Amino acid sequence: MSDLISIEPLEGSEKELAELQKVFESIPSYSHKLTGDDPSKTYAKEHFDKKPPEGVDPEKRLFYAIYFNHDMIGCFELLKDYPEEKFATLSHLIISYDVQGAGLGSEAYKEIEKIVRDWEGYQKIRIPFVKTLESVMPFWRKMGYRKTSENSPYEVGTVKSKTVILEKNLNRSHPANNNNNNKSNNNRRPKFSNKKQSNRRPHSGGGRNHQNNNQNSQKAPATSTEGGES
Repeated sequence: MSDLISIEPLEGSEKELAELQKVFESIPSYSHKLTGDDPSKTYAKEHFDKKPPEGVDPEKRLFYAIYFNHDMIGCFELLKDYPEEKFATLSHLIISYDVQGAGLGSEAYKEIEKIVRDWEGYQKIRIPFVKTLESVMPFWRKMGYRKTSENSPYEVGTVKSKTVILEKNLNRSHPANNNNNNKSNNNRRPKFSNKKQSNRRPHSGGGRNHQNNNQNSQKAPATSTEGGES
């Protein structure tokens, strides 16, 4: 487990969803690029309750929260054995606007890869990447992902685009797993003011399945991804 962040399975409690809603509302550009509109007041719940792709066992849809100093700062979703056995699909990795730029997205991704590598025999991680989020593609290249030739239409709300599949072979080493490539970010750690720390214990895996626009253009959600309509 990183000394910067902790990862916990999201169970969908009212408190968790309220925290998650704040994360989504901190980066309205994410919703703008995927739906053409601001996140709704129930965006987090809709996101959590979304059904997995057809044919996927709901127990293999795993939803996690990302915490820094016991404050929820992001989330991500993993599908096991999708689109085929021993493949993992990663989507909805987001980091709150307030803590972007401090290396926490890279730290979170390293923890995600550890989770998948702990699943015996898993060979690849795939990301359905909506092209309206092209500005964050450099992040995924840095993490070792490459575009495949697979793509499909994406149409949600007023947004019409394409979903392109990114892929990483876990059998190959990559700088994302190299400690020398991710030097300590201790001097850039974001600070949260006037917030009480909970007694929440950090976990690293498992669990049940389950500002304004100008500012966001200057400080893009550099670790956001979206699964689209799989």
